[in-house]
Amino acid sequence: MRQHRNILILAKTLNFTKAAEKAFMSQSAFSKSIAAYERKVGVKIFERTTNSVKITDLGLKIIQEIEAFLCEFESFGKNIEDLKSGNSGAISFGTGPYPAQLVLKEIIKNFHLEHPKVSMDITIDHYGNLLNKLYSSEIDFFIADIRNIDKTANLSITPVGGLTIGVFANINHSLVKVNGDSLILAQDLLEYPFASVSLPPFVFNELINALGLGPEKRLSFALKCDDLSFVHEMTKDLSTLCLTSNFLMLDLLKNKDIAKLNVQMSKNRFGSWGLVKLKSRRFSPASSKLASMIVDHIRNVSLLDDKKYGLSSNTKLNFQE
Repeated sequence: MRQHRNILILAKTLNFTKAAEKAFMSQSAFSKSIAAYERKVGVKIFERTTNSVKITDLGLKIIQEIEAFLCEFESFGKNIEDLKSGNSGAISFGTGPYPAQLVLKEIIKNFHLEHPKVSMDITIDHYGNLLNKLYSSEIDFFIADIRNIDKTANLSITPVGGLTIGVFANINHSLVKVNGDSLILAQDLLEYPFASVSLPPFVFNELINALGLGPEKRLSFALKCDDLSFVHEMTKDLSTLCLTSNFLMLDLLKNKDIAKLNVQMSKNRFGSWGLVKLKSRRFSPASSKLASMIVDHIRNVSLLDDKKYGLSSNTKLNFQE
């Protein structure tokens, strides 16, 4: 089993020194472990030179088989523990900041009420870190923007939608007082600081284009934070503008101390979310039910959000394409 894990570590790092450190082995012992496994299976998995390590074509297929085998083995171990404890098991999953606001408030609460003996370990992070956790079997699945995730053969991706965004400000902000519901041009926003979750570069570029700003005119961000509730709190600052989801601001708008600015945009939905899992990983009944609940909920919210706030210039929701 350890040899299998060593193969995957080397495949990820492509560096014997770094791989040996991650495996908590000496480089000599690690190299012997890799060589012994290659002799055992009769396949040269890695091409070694003085300065580099490359995966051979046949080696890539072996690595994919090892990934599938370890996933099955770990799933088997989890199922045995469930049988021993009489519990329904444990679920580990990840989510990006925006989906987290939809999932954690309602779905997790409802699921826990229905399945109080199922423990849940939830990670909120960027899609890149979540993908690494998925491959290392730390999580069963995750929800995030899927446009920058390579559609590799070992990934299963279920499109779930996405939300529109808008610009919000304190009711006493000068833009609210002067403009009210009147149309505001993007250039009028440039002198004010923004608060937002960290946006991937491609999403930020789409936003700039939708606002009609050239590359020389950039929005100024006073705060980038993946705690969306804290970002929303920044709207209490009379100078800061909040760039966030229209749907997720509904409750705050009811308090009437926050206002939505009527900013001119060519489109207002930039996210394309999906549920990502490994094809080789079998869900437990509890994981399968939770994943289905999350997919259905986000799709329903996406449809409601699109109907209420979506622009006609937006592309179709990804699960409708």
